Amino acid sequence: MTEKEFYKKYKAIHKDIRTKGKSRTSILANGFKEGVNVNALPIYKGFEKATDIIATRYKPRKGDFVWILPKQGFVEGRNGYKTKQGYKPNPNDGFFIISDDWTLYENYCANLATPNDDLGDIDTEVEKALQEKQKNREFKDAGKRVHGSRKEQAMYN
Repeated sequence: MTEKEFYKKYKAIHKDIRTKGKSRTSILANGFKEGVNVNALPIYKGFEKATDIIATRYKPRKGDFVWILPKQGFVEGRNGYKTKQGYKPNPNDGFFIISDDWTLYENYCANLATPNDDLGDIDTEVEKALQEKQKNREFKDAGKRVHGSRKEQAMYN
C-alpha cells in the first residue's frame, strides 16, 4: 500500500490507553465497543503539531499501541470521533509506534515488516524515506551547531 492509499483509506486513530495492546485478541474477535465519549482522533500525516488540546495530549508516541480506522470503523459525534460498536479491524490495523520521528505510515510499514519489534527488512520506499529523514535531521543539527558558534563569536567581537 502506498502512502497516498494509506491516508486515503484510514481516517482516524484509536490509541489503546488502558490495555496497551493486550486487548488485541478480544478486539479482533468481538470488535470495538462504542465509547461514551471521544476515543478516536483524526489521522495526522506524520506527527505535526495538533490543533486541539485532546489531540496534543493523546497523540500516539513511541511505545503506544494504536488502531487505525477507516470511515466504517468510527462514528462522528458532536465532540469528535468514537469507535463504532462491533467494528472488527484487520489484524494489521493495530500496531506499536516505533519512533516519534516517523510518520504514522512509516510506523505502520515498519510493523508490517517486523512482527517481533526487530526492524528487519522494511519496504524499500519506507527505508529510503527514513534514511533521507535521518540525513536531513543530521544536516539541520549541524547547521544549528554552526549557527550557534557564529553567535558566540559575534558576542565576543
